[in-house]
Amino acid sequence: MMRRWQSHRSSLHSFSSLHSLALQPADQAGCISMFNINRLLRSRPQTDNADQAPAQDRPSRQPSPAQGLLSPLLARPRRRESRSAADTSTPRNAAQGRFSRSPLHPSSQPEALAGASSAPPRSIEHDIDDWLAQSLPMAERIPTGYNLHDGSRDTSRDVLQSAAEAIRRAATRRSTELLVDGLPATRLPDAIGRLDALQKLMLLYTGVQSLPDSLGQLSQLRHLQISGAQELKTLPPSLTRLSNLRTLQLMMVPLDELPADLGRMQGLRSLALGGGHYARLPASIVELSRLTGLRVWHSSHFRELPENIGLMQGLRSLELASNSKLEQLPGSLTQLHRLKKLDLSSNRRLAHLPEDIGQLRGLTELSLKSCAALRQLPGSVGDLAQLQLLDLRGTGLQTLPPWLARLPDRCDIKVSDHLADQLQQIRDPERAQRAAQRLADRRRHASVPAAQQAGASWNRVPEFTRVLRSVDADLGERFEKWTQGLTQNARIFGASITSADMPLLDQVVAEAIRSPEFRSTFGQFLNEHTVKTLNMDGMTQVGDGGPRVRGDVKTAFAEMLKHNIMHTQDQETALGLLQQALQNSGLGLARERLLRSTNQLTGRAEMWPPLKAYISMHDVEGKAAQDAAITWAMAQLDEAHEGVIGEAEAKQESEQAQANANRFIERRARVLLREWGIH
Repeated sequence: MMRRWQSHRSSLHSFSSLHSLALQPADQAGCISMFNINRLLRSRPQTDNADQAPAQDRPSRQPSPAQGLLSPLLARPRRRESRSAADTSTPRNAAQGRFSRSPLHPSSQPEALAGASSAPPRSIEHDIDDWLAQSLPMAERIPTGYNLHDGSRDTSRDVLQSAAEAIRRAATRRSTELLVDGLPATRLPDAIGRLDALQKLMLLYTGVQSLPDSLGQLSQLRHLQISGAQELKTLPPSLTRLSNLRTLQLMMVPLDELPADLGRMQGLRSLALGGGHYARLPASIVELSRLTGLRVWHSSHFRELPENIGLMQGLRSLELASNSKLEQLPGSLTQLHRLKKLDLSSNRRLAHLPEDIGQLRGLTELSLKSCAALRQLPGSVGDLAQLQLLDLRGTGLQTLPPWLARLPDRCDIKVSDHLADQLQQIRDPERAQRAAQRLADRRRHASVPAAQQAGASWNRVPEFTRVLRSVDADLGERFEKWTQGLTQNARIFGASITSADMPLLDQVVAEAIRSPEFRSTFGQFLNEHTVKTLNMDGMTQVGDGGPRVRGDVKTAFAEMLKHNIMHTQDQETALGLLQQALQNSGLGLARERLLRSTNQLTGRAEMWPPLKAYISMHDVEGKAAQDAAITWAMAQLDEAHEGVIGEAEAKQESEQAQANANRFIERRARVLLREWGIH
């Protein structure tokens, strides 16, 4: 099972289909109490109390950190319906989803307790009332990142009152989860600390400037997520008293510092920090003996790891991405013998790696992508016998070291296009020699490359085929079958090949000749999009009786453009490629086709792939949504590996996180298309 999960893990960056989100009503006692202004959170599965493990050992789940990521950035005002899960009712139309409780999500509250109380304790009620009275007059002036205007009036007060009601319900029903999303208040009520049944607390895009000290009283809390709190600079000292906390995520929170006694939180398994203003981590962090995953990312202030980080022997994943001031790594890092993943991508000042990095014998993934100052690699990298992925794209390397040949054959080494020939020469010199000979023959016999020939006649296809055969015989054969299928499709279905297709196909062929990386991608594309059947002799042949190929020349061009956008490091370059295509009348890219094109393999509607690739990898908001989904999926995989949750549950959580990210990316696409004048 875990082997299949490794495959699932490696594909997390792929783009999932858009899934609709459903809300589950919380009308049964003991259910999750939520305030989510986008109504994106599903009820979480619970088990009967009789079957539950003790509180400190009981596995639990948390919603995707991607939830709520993009909606605060939407330019168009949206109507806000301030209601918690308990208030949800049957939707007015099918597009809103089905608000019925799934049989897989039973309530965990005993029936006897469900009717035991109809109101929170009086002191909690008083505290919430006082907090609401103080916060309401200021609600419209508190920035949360959300647009709290429905087109006719500001709904901040409604949002605040709905949040107060959700907290009351959490107290009444002893809820195990609470989501506070888009809260227009500078603080939370102290009553939060008296919700002693809480195991998960999520504070997303709030205006809070401080957290109550009573937070440290939540002795059962296992997961705490704070995201997008742009005014929160410090954490309460009591936070480190949360001894049962397993997961702590502080994403896009500009904290000036972290608690000095962070090491007291001995239950922590996963710690994710993003957007902080601190230059270093507290020294006590090395005392977190059970921590398996540490992520510090997207900080313009973070400079260094603790010198003795090698003491954190439980670490399996260390991600230090996009920290613009990180220049060096401590030597003790190479003592992390259980480390499987080391992500150092987009640290543009990182110029050196520890010379003995090869001591990380268990390392399977090493990403140095976009480390522009890194101009050489230690030779010990060649000793990483378990390495499965080495990403060197966008580094300062001008030549590749010959010791890369020592890495295992299964290791996927990714390099920039200008180093692709060197890599092939190192890893497979005989094949590289054959390719060089074919290229020389092509140049000798072809007076002009296909990509530079004039004219728009379909008769140029034989020349395209011949040139591709000279570079890669197998690719040329696949291309010939594919173009034959296009011709047959045109004859059978009247889908004629137009003169506008030739310049597009010209670009695709030229890119396949130029780029070994795209050559591989294009070969896979041709294989997948050519329909095959077996004849009576059991031999594979192009399909008969239906479409010979799926898609057309425009589909191939979109594949090429997506590939180039995904392999481009510079955002402006990627945007230029995309906008040039959007202005190409031959592609016929109307707004609706961009948002809802048809996947030729699955028949499902999806966003035009190059547009989705740009938003997911280069647009700030879209990339944040995609990164958040990946972070959450990795955390679920770690919990499954530890046996905290089942593999099926972890897979479901990961897929839900990606579905949420897809939803945000679609919203962002609508905003960008409007900004680009595509209506």
